[in-house]
Amino acid sequence: MFLLQLAIVILACHACGHVAERIGQCRVVGEITAGILLGPSVLGVLHPGIHDVIFPASSASSMSQLGEVGIVLLMFEIGMHIQPPDRRAGAGLRLPGLIAALGLVMPFVLGVLVAIGSKDALASGVPGVPYVLFCGVALGVSAVPVMARIVIDLGLDRNPLARTALSAAML
Repeated sequence: MFLLQLAIVILACHACGHVAERIGQCRVVGEITAGILLGPSVLGVLHPGIHDVIFPASSASSMSQLGEVGIVLLMFEIGMHIQPPDRRAGAGLRLPGLIAALGLVMPFVLGVLVAIGSKDALASGVPGVPYVLFCGVALGVSAVPVMARIVIDLGLDRNPLARTALSAAML
C-alpha cells in the first residue's frame, strides 16, 4: 500500500507542479496544491471512501516519516545553495539573523493573537496554553522551507538579497 501511496503523491505533485509552472507559478506551489487536493480538506470531504482507501489512518505514521525525510533533504538542498556572507560587506550574519528572528517572532505573535481570538470557536475542548502555543509555532515556522524552494526554483539563489533570505531561512 505504501508504494501505491507514494506513486499517487509523486504523480499528483508532478502534475500539479507542471500546471503551476504553466500558469507562471513556482513548482512548489503546485506541489502544495497537490497535498491539499489529496488530503482530508478536499479528497477527504468530496470522496471520503476513496481517501480512506488510499490514505488509511494506519498509514499516517509511515507517510509522516517520509515527509520528515523530505524536509531533511530539502534543508540539505538549501544548505548547498547558501554561500557564506561577504565579510567585506561587514554585516556577516547580523542581517540574516535579524531577518530570521523577525520572521519567526512576528508570525508567532500573530498566531498567538489569532489563537486567543479563535480558541472558543475552534478548540473549545482543548487546553488554552497548548492551543495558543501550537498556533503561534505553526505560523512561525511553516513558511521557511517554502520560501527557500521558491528562491531556488526561480533561480534567485545567486542574488545577494535572495542569499540573505536563504541564510535567514536556514537560521
